[in-house]
Amino acid sequence: METRGNFGSKLGVILATAGSAVGLGNVWRFPYMAGQNGGAAFILIYLVCIILLGLPGMMSEFIIGRHSASNAARAYSNLAKHKAWGALGLMGVITSMIILGFYAVVAGWCLQYLYASIMGGVHGNAEYVKTYFQTFAADPIRPTLWAVGFILLTHMVVVRGVRNGIEKASKILMPMLFFLLIVIVIASCSLPGAVKGVEFLLKKNKITLIHGDAVLRSGHSVEVNDFEAGKKTVYEADHIILAVGSRANSLPFAPIDGERIISYRQALIPDKLPKSLAVIGSGAIGSEFAFFYRSLGVEVYLIEYLDRILPLEDDDVSAQISRSFRKAGMKVMTAAQVKSVDTSGELCKLTVETKKGVETIEAETVLSAVGVIPNTDYLGLEEAGVEMVRGRKIKVDEYYRTNVEGVYAIGDIIPTQALAHVASAEAICCVEAICGLAPKPLDYGNVPGCTYVSPEVASVGMTERAAKEAGIDYKVGKFFFLASGKAVAAGEKDGFVKLIVDAATDKVLGAHLVGANVTEMISGIVAGRNVGMTASDLIHSIHPHPTMSEAIMEAAEASHGACIHQ
Repeated sequence: METRGNFGSKLGVILATAGSAVGLGNVWRFPYMAGQNGGAAFILIYLVCIILLGLPGMMSEFIIGRHSASNAARAYSNLAKHKAWGALGLMGVITSMIILGFYAVVAGWCLQYLYASIMGGVHGNAEYVKTYFQTFAADPIRPTLWAVGFILLTHMVVVRGVRNGIEKASKILMPMLFFLLIVIVIASCSLPGAVKGVEFLLKKNKITLIHGDAVLRSGHSVEVNDFEAGKKTVYEADHIILAVGSRANSLPFAPIDGERIISYRQALIPDKLPKSLAVIGSGAIGSEFAFFYRSLGVEVYLIEYLDRILPLEDDDVSAQISRSFRKAGMKVMTAAQVKSVDTSGELCKLTVETKKGVETIEAETVLSAVGVIPNTDYLGLEEAGVEMVRGRKIKVDEYYRTNVEGVYAIGDIIPTQALAHVASAEAICCVEAICGLAPKPLDYGNVPGCTYVSPEVASVGMTERAAKEAGIDYKVGKFFFLASGKAVAAGEKDGFVKLIVDAATDKVLGAHLVGANVTEMISGIVAGRNVGMTASDLIHSIHPHPTMSEAIMEAAEASHGACIHQ
């Protein structure tokens, strides 16, 4: 007798069941229907229907399936005395085939979009995508081929059986679905109207959101001008935290117009993909967008005033990323000063002065990535007596108190690193200090920086150049991913781990990583440096093999002249 296939684990059953129930309808259709039909009232009725119909139906299917130990067509005839019950099982099979016909068409669309996205065929605004779909759907051949392709993929999974087919596929695809849902949620937060969802979360946590232009009147009062309501209101508070962020800077001869010369905000959600892009400035923002647009097939010029790109990173990091960018077909210009930008013609003309002379570059769009400006204008800071430093930055102490009692400042408007995770840490420290919890002040020398290009960049602490300028006797430990078994197996050989180690104390002064997933690896070094980690500590900490992270141990060994895998 043939052994019947079974699931190998409870997790497999749960994931397979969830895979049968969760689809695009849950993501888009259900929220839309809930919003159109009474919100919470609709959800309550929906839950009642699930309890009265859905759960009994599911439990019945489980009971019949386990008791009959047969397929859907034969289960009813095996359990019933009258063979006519077999017709019910046959009806279930026919119904499933009809449903498969529907899903095959929709899934075929998804496969087409996946293929087109990979090949660079889907881009532009909503109208373009709408036209693209109409053209594709009207084609008598392509939708049919993709639907057949989906059916064949389904067949390949099913014929492998329950454990090696359905269960294995569910364990791969369901986590992928979860990841994609997270991506969709993050992307949706950048869409128009997303602030309404944020407002709901704030209200839920007893936070009142007030819209308008705010002006500081004293250490305990803020005047808000609500232009829509046409009124001004003064709000009193014991503590006022200024967290107004920053905006993109621009060159005086190349003001940002949002069309021909854009900032990172317009670059995030472009109306259309330009054929060519000139990026002025190669810091983290400039390099990330240059890489992103180049990966989409855009001709990219990356122009940097200093002698290397990513000038705040270690010299070796800059050199590695420069090679990677050039290998990807990007035109990288260093020690290059943009003298003028002419937007009067069909293409923007940039006059660039280099060591070789003056060059003219033509690009459809120019991205200004020359830093940010704190939004400290028109806040009433001068009238309130708030002390400033570096022109537009607010002076604060270690707990973010200004010289005006009751007024605090965090984020891009104070003279610290303009990074999201820094602002978040400052906010926590500031609020805890207000609440009397005596938090530990932040160590700004141990703040990690990440640049999301390919390969990724992650760093913390001193660069080799900084250590040399400070007159520190240091050692360098460097390990290339080319010698890492995991990196070679994964096809991610580009990059390295570089440690700057104090020769006298053996403490890790700085770490500079280039490679796949290094932005995830840097946190361990940050935590170690918080407790005075030495290179010897890393050497004698057993790292799992094979992993990318063991390259950190290898770099530490290299700083002691003891690396055996280099």
